[in-house]
Amino acid sequence: MPASLQRVERASHLLEEASAMLKVDPYSQSARKKLIEGSRGILQGTSLLLTCFDESEVRKIIKECKKVLDYLAVAEVIDSMEDLVQFVKDLSPCLTKVSRDVDYRDKELTHQVHREMLSRSLESIKTLAPVLICAMKIYVQLVAQGKTVHEAAENRNYLVHRMTDEINEIIRVLQLTTYDEDEWEADDLTRLKKAYNAILSKLAPAHDWLEDPTAMTGGVGEKSVRSIIENARRISDLVLPEDKD
Repeated sequence: MPASLQRVERASHLLEEASAMLKVDPYSQSARKKLIEGSRGILQGTSLLLTCFDESEVRKIIKECKKVLDYLAVAEVIDSMEDLVQFVKDLSPCLTKVSRDVDYRDKELTHQVHREMLSRSLESIKTLAPVLICAMKIYVQLVAQGKTVHEAAENRNYLVHRMTDEINEIIRVLQLTTYDEDEWEADDLTRLKKAYNAILSKLAPAHDWLEDPTAMTGGVGEKSVRSIIENARRISDLVLPEDKD
């Protein structure tokens, strides 16, 4: 049972006790204290319950976003039309759900900056998704024809990288609670968390690329490794001088 729900229950009991005491003695000081404490507990507990529910909804959306990231991570190994068809079948419902849930979340937000950030990333994903599928189709066709695929692979990997970044941005924005543009840029702790989350999101494809001696150069895996190194340097620049070593 959430602590917030327990608080509401305790506050309800206080109100019941206060009500019983006031029936006996309308001027009871103890009853008034219980009444005030119970009322405050109801308000605070209800607010916390709503916050818990809201955080739960955010976690559900993030879970779906991570499913999309998992599918994008394998995009560069798709080299047959059969695999591409299956890839699209798997990815499409996840993207549709993310789009629907993020759009609904966007309408619920009262903070205009957060709404604009979510809306911008969502529109980018809607634009990039069909372009990515088209790029993957071109790559698969070139493979089947035995033609050079370097440029097609680069284009596909670029689109995968763009979509991955936009999904990660949605995840980041969903977890924001307050926002101030100047404070965001100046807050080292927030920037550290952002770099840390970026590293976590790149670990899986980076590890797979490092473990595979036949992995394609310049693919999502290599770019993930480079991104991890870049964010690690950012963290190094942000920590205190005595911690840098």
